[in-house]
Amino acid sequence: MDRQEQAGRQGAQLTQTDGLQAAKPGAESAGAWRRAAIAAVLLLTGLRLLYLAISPIELDFEEAQYWFWAQDPAWGYFSKPPLIAWLIAASTAVLGDGEFGVRAWSPLLHGATALVLGAIGQRIAGPRAGFWSALAYATLPGVSFSALLMTTDVPLAFAWSLALYAFLRLGERDGRAWAILGGAAAGVGLLAKYTMLFFLPAALLALLLLPDWRRRIGPGRLWVFAGIALALILPNIFWNVGNGGVTLGHMIKLAAAGGAHARADTILAFAAGQLAIAGPLFVAMAAAVGAGTVAMRRPEGTADRTMLVFACFVLPLLAVYVPLALLTRANANWTAMAYVAATVAAVVFGLAPGRRFWIRPIVVAQLALAVAGPIVIIAAPHLGLGFADRLLDRVSGWREMGRALDAKLAQIPGTKVLFFDPTLAKRLIYYGRLERDGFVMWNPEQVPHNELDRRASLAPDSAGRWLLVTAQPPAAAALAKSFADIGAPVELTATLPGGRTRRLVLQELAGFTGYQP
Repeated sequence: MDRQEQAGRQGAQLTQTDGLQAAKPGAESAGAWRRAAIAAVLLLTGLRLLYLAISPIELDFEEAQYWFWAQDPAWGYFSKPPLIAWLIAASTAVLGDGEFGVRAWSPLLHGATALVLGAIGQRIAGPRAGFWSALAYATLPGVSFSALLMTTDVPLAFAWSLALYAFLRLGERDGRAWAILGGAAAGVGLLAKYTMLFFLPAALLALLLLPDWRRRIGPGRLWVFAGIALALILPNIFWNVGNGGVTLGHMIKLAAAGGAHARADTILAFAAGQLAIAGPLFVAMAAAVGAGTVAMRRPEGTADRTMLVFACFVLPLLAVYVPLALLTRANANWTAMAYVAATVAAVVFGLAPGRRFWIRPIVVAQLALAVAGPIVIIAAPHLGLGFADRLLDRVSGWREMGRALDAKLAQIPGTKVLFFDPTLAKRLIYYGRLERDGFVMWNPEQVPHNELDRRASLAPDSAGRWLLVTAQPPAAAALAKSFADIGAPVELTATLPGGRTRRLVLQELAGFTGYQP
């Protein structure tokens, strides 16, 4: 037996020491399965990077917003912690400010997350489970979509998976180095997105249900874990205190958006979003988490302790966001971190002897979709696929609009752009390459509603000339209340996939008399 196979067997022998074992690996070579997982994930990551390099998809408004933040790296921003801006600042410094430079981290980090989950699967149930865990995550429909965009969930998923792996190693009584790594991962996760806070109740729930884990880990390692995470997030906390707690206030408003009442359309949209993220693997995920939930009644000595631990890292997220979806509008991706543990749980549970959840064919089908899906998107404008064209409308035509806006501004030097709509502003700041002092936001309340308001609200006593850019221009009478000099509207158009057009209206303004009711 070679050393790699022996290491794989030792990692799988948790039945005796920890109870976290679903299936023994048999005689397969741990090294071969590990190399296969790495090769498959690297190949898929390479294909995704190639797709991004030739993708026709322009930045969505959130990606454009993160790029704007990256022009001025700080310890925090209005709606998010700073990590995504730091990552984009680093990638665009090397790869340029194009869409590829903004998004390059996404497939790389998703690939890294897949490999960490593969390591978890191998540690718990052997190298075969490790291979399928890595490939299952890398090809989840939600991940295949997310890997084509740059969002805060991308670095968060990597940090969450690494913290989970470190936590599991601590449960095996491994050294303090795992507490250091886990704390660093949790701290980085908090700098990516505050959803990382859910890791705390998840870990505490596992420790509460498994006294032997509490004894093996000990309070010292837990304090190291928590202390490092706190040290990394402290600068962001200080930034928030110094800026009036804007991020916390935004999160509260976002959670309350839509009012406290159930609506069938929002509930169905949330449920459909969960199915879209997990795809057909959702059934195995639900069965695995269900087994873990049942095991919580008798955690000692149960055969499903593995599922119990994974359920601990799924249920706290569901316990908050599912009721929230019933009461108000919740985005489908808010539960995204539940699928990190749930993916490995589904594979380990589904591959166990006597269970038939068709893990292998499901993952193979996901892989086919992950490879073919981007090709369909690239080819959609040339194939006359109406439904695909409409999906691309949201991320098309902005480059053309940005160039037209830049050309117009060159004719009227010294004029700042005035935006009413922050979503429109984020896109045109990027595609029009507007300078940080080259635009202002209409904000009668003088209360920031986003990072653009916080940095560039039109002050009541402002003087100068502005170029209003809107999709739905206000009535002339409304503009006349606040501006003494109003130019004739000029229309810009951009061609979208399928021959449709996008229209914007430009209007020169001067003589601002203040915000009028």
